[in-house]
Amino acid sequence: MADFLMQMGVSLSFLQLSAGIPSEKLHLLGEEDLRKYQMVTGGETNVKWGTEMRANIIYVRGARDSIYGKHKVMLAYAKDAGFMFWAVIEAQGRQEQLCAYGLVEIVINGEDHRMDISSRCERFANDVDVILMSKITNEEAAMIAYSNSFGVQIRFNGESEVFLGISAMDTTEGQDSLVTLYRSMS
Repeated sequence: MADFLMQMGVSLSFLQLSAGIPSEKLHLLGEEDLRKYQMVTGGETNVKWGTEMRANIIYVRGARDSIYGKHKVMLAYAKDAGFMFWAVIEAQGRQEQLCAYGLVEIVINGEDHRMDISSRCERFANDVDVILMSKITNEEAAMIAYSNSFGVQIRFNGESEVFLGISAMDTTEGQDSLVTLYRSMS
């Protein structure tokens, strides 16, 4: 049962709660408890942060599942290239649009700040995902490292209200790793 709850993203604290309720009793959970035990998520899971190193690249990765697929955003540092932004977007059949739309922006702190990386990013479809990579400046890396959230929006043009991509991911749990990467490599 614990494995099933973990696969579903439900807090194991729920298992403790349910084990403590006598079988002849019914315990109804309110909305606050449903959120606390991660049974109601608003369509997306909490962001999981991690740090990895491969082939002369070190990166801090945020990953989240949502009703729009599995997504990852990364602040990376490559020995020969400097700072980079990467994203892995589960395309849900929209590979063509994600690779062709003209405007690509890194969004920071919700959508308070936008960095247009359209002219310097590479995008390619990889099975069900679209991979996006862009070299960024030290200043842009600092903005990401010290942000409250970041993501990437891909739109047809600047007037388009609808975007494809990844809505800004909360950096609270990854803040220390993001800042450490930036400070260590800048």
